Amino acid sequence: MFGKKKGDEEKTTVVTSLTPSKEFKLPELPKEEKKAFYSYRPYADIPADQKVALFMMVILLLAMPIGLGLIGQQKTPSLSKASRDKSVKAENNTPSISTASLPIGTVGENYDATVSGFDLDIADNLTLIAKELPPGLSIQKCVESASELNASEEKIRRIECKISGVPERSGIFHLNFTLKDDADSIQKTIPLTIID
Repeated sequence: MFGKKKGDEEKTTVVTSLTPSKEFKLPELPKEEKKAFYSYRPYADIPADQKVALFMMVILLLAMPIGLGLIGQQKTPSLSKASRDKSVKAENNTPSISTASLPIGTVGENYDATVSGFDLDIADNLTLIAKELPPGLSIQKCVESASELNASEEKIRRIECKISGVPERSGIFHLNFTLKDDADSIQKTIPLTIID
């Protein structure tokens, strides 16, 4: 093995029994030593105010893990609907354009369609911008409103914009819409077919 020199012998002790062969008894202490042993008070010399401080530290050390465990389990009190509406929103919901398609138009005839969008943040202002409209069409009027979501008490912000005019050219046009609220925006392309 490592670190051994030639001639070194290994000494091995073999234990054959773990129980003593004779009954083992503790030695008896003289009466004075027994009295001194049982009456020993390690805190006897500490002043009373320091004993109180030690006692309080022990209580705090024992209570600290319990207190730390409860901190993580505390729930944030819920706000009433009125205070939620008045409070500053920490998180903004991105608006959404709900219109998926537009009706087909005809060159030289009046065209009228509506593009709609919504936002879950009732207090946000919405703006809808349209680009690449066919010649002769434009956004005429946008109306914002608040309405209930799925017949519940929750309200959402809606916007509806009219696209109207008389198309001058036929073709398939890809209209680019941008819906903006106070913090975010979203874009969507909706095709519009104009026929002769």
